[in-house]
Formats: sequence, C-alpha cells, structure tokens
Amino acid sequence: MDVALDTSAFSKIAANADLRGRLCDRILLLRGRLALPLQALSEIVDADNQGGVAQRTAQLIVLAETLRERFFLTQDIGDQLAIERHRSINSIPRIPPDILAGLLDSFRSSEEFFRLLPEIRRAIKSQQRKEDNHQHNVVAGKEMRPLFKRHHNNLPAVIEAIRHDDSYWRSVFVSNVSKDGRYRERIRSHPRRYSTAAMAAGYHLLNVFQAIFEHTAYGRFAQTGVLKAPHRNDGVDLLIAACSAYARVFLTEDSGQLNKVNLISRLFGLCVRAYSTEGWINHG
Repeated sequence: MDVALDTSAFSKIAANADLRGRLCDRILLLRGRLALPLQALSEIVDADNQGGVAQRTAQLIVLAETLRERFFLTQDIGDQLAIERHRSINSIPRIPPDILAGLLDSFRSSEEFFRLLPEIRRAIKSQQRKEDNHQHNVVAGKEMRPLFKRHHNNLPAVIEAIRHDDSYWRSVFVSNVSKDGRYRERIRSHPRRYSTAAMAAGYHLLNVFQAIFEHTAYGRFAQTGVLKAPHRNDGVDLLIAACSAYARVFLTEDSGQLNKVNLISRLFGLCVRAYSTEGWINHG
C-alpha cells in the first residue's frame, strides 16, 4: 500500500518528531511505502528561510533512513502520464533509488547544497511557473464565467455530473492530459486505469471553477471547502495530487486539497483517499 504526502503534511511531521515516528511505525506495520511527490520536494527547498530549509531537509533524511526502501520520490507527472499510457499501474511509479540517494547526499553536504540553493530555487520557479499558471486560471475563469453564470446556484449538481458530461470530455482539461481522442475515450471508460490523467483533469476543472465562481456563492461547496478563492499554489497542488493518484492514502493538512482529492476520487472511482496526518494515523 502506498501512502503519499503533500508539502503541508511533510511540514507538520518535520516539526513534530513524535508524529513522524508514529507515521513511520504505521507505514512499517502495514508493510506500506511512503511517497513524496517531486513537486512537494520542490516546495520543501523553495523558501527564503535557509534555517527552515535546513530543518526540513534534515527531517527528510531521517524519514528516508527510518523507512529505507519503503520511502521514495514519485516520478514527474509527465513521466507518469507516459507510463500509464503504455501499461497498467498498481502503485506509484518511483524515481530510481540512486537518484534519491544522490539527492539525500546533497542534503547531507549542507554547505555545498546551500551554496547552490539560489540556483536550485531559480530552476524550481522556472519549472513551476506559479504566477503564470495562476493568471491562466484567473483569465480562463473570467472567459468562462458567462457560460456558467446560470449554474452558480446549482454548482454541486454541475460538478457531480462531469463524469457523464460529453462537454467535459471534450474540454481543454481532458485534452491537456489525453493528447488525442483515443486516450480521451480510454480515460472516460476506465478512469481508474488512467488515475494520473483523471486526477489531473478533474483537479484542473476545479481550479478554473474557483476562478469562475470567485465572487459568487458556492452553495454546498462553500461548506465542504472544495472550492476556495484562486491561489498561486493551485497548479502545484494539482501536480502533487495527480502524482499521488495511485496511492491508497494521501496525507495533507490543507482542507481544500483534501476535499478536492476525495471529490475527484469519488466521482471517477479512483482508489486514493485523502486524510489529515493525525486523522489517518489515529483512525484511518
């Protein structure tokens, strides 16, 4: 069983040794694996506070040394989409262990790592393009707002219907991950078989819906926290969730992330379920 965690969950266990220990004990008891998405790792080292980065990378080393082969980093989303096109996946694809070992060695060589950190952060920002992605969602939301204005009082029903909505399967959300009609139909017919694509497309839709309905009542969704105001981290959250789609458990301390993952998983019949870290350890 794979358990994945996002940046918020990692930050919590990095700051709480007892919680980290209980999480590791549960992973080992279940003979599971703990996955950290590459985008979450990028978030962990992309901070102005060098002391905070040092503390988090030190805890990452502890986590990896405690779980050994049961700890891994996920493949990038592009690689995961390519893998699931060609074969069925039952667990999260991992990056090669030697690459993970090299990363951990660089964290241990803290002086060299922090000398390179400004360059590393520039590369991360260039790849993540948070502001560009955020502006794309905002612009898309404004352009689509007239089309969905009549639905704002019935938004829950609109979202509940997307799996069987022809217009959704022809939308840019699906096209971005399916590339052509053949895979689009496969994803529609067997979303669990293409969990990365299904999670990414559904999450993209919800991110744009946040921008469309930013200034309207969210109805039932305001209470459940599925939709919130657009945020520049929405695109990174999407990638982390999509790269964790083959996990059985997804840990997050972000209520919006938790609710989105569980909604998309339920709508498309995926295996992953999101929990808070404490919630899963104590009751999951």
